[in-house]
Amino acid sequence: KLLAELVFESSHYKVYEGQSGVKIIDDSYNTNPEGFESAITHLKILDAKYKILITRGIPEMGKELKPVYFVLKENIHSSVNVFITTDKLHTW
Repeated sequence: KLLAELVFESSHYKVYEGQSGVKIIDDSYNTNPEGFESAITHLKILDAKYKILITRGIPEMGKELKPVYFVLKENIHSSVNVFITTDKLHTW
């Protein structure tokens, strides 16, 4: 299926398969550090040549956002090739 053809039925964790074996994970419901880390960890076990994580992140963390990402950064770096977020991150 093409990305444009996928119907996202739920905002809870779900894996969709696109063209050429592309896997799309919709975990938009999770907005807490533990749920976010679990989704990142799951990316490690997916059989994929290239992994991209696009997320709104966990903006609810407010001033704690940077320390939370500091803890998560190693897991993110070892799980994905590209990380894109709308969170307002400064330097890690």
